[in-house]
Amino acid sequence: RDVTEIIQYATKVFGRAIKDLSVEYQLHYWGHGDRYYKLASTYYNDFRLWWIIALFNEKPSEADLVYGEEIKIPTNASTLLALLGE
Repeated sequence: RDVTEIIQYATKVFGRAIKDLSVEYQLHYWGHGDRYYKLASTYYNDFRLWWIIALFNEKPSEADLVYGEEIKIPTNASTLLALLGE
């Protein structure tokens, strides 16, 4: 398949649980076609922040969610990043 390079990123380790942080969030019900990167693009205007939603819900991938499941989306990514020291 002409793959010349594979990059594996290290898993980020945080000193405290992200769900324990005092952060405002809004509810979203997982639906058909939802993806973390799409939600991050919609809510944060930056698809690269998908990991915030995954980490906040302790669901590392979309495969861990079922349709209709309620997830929490932190409303202010920059505040959360500051709390995490990013």
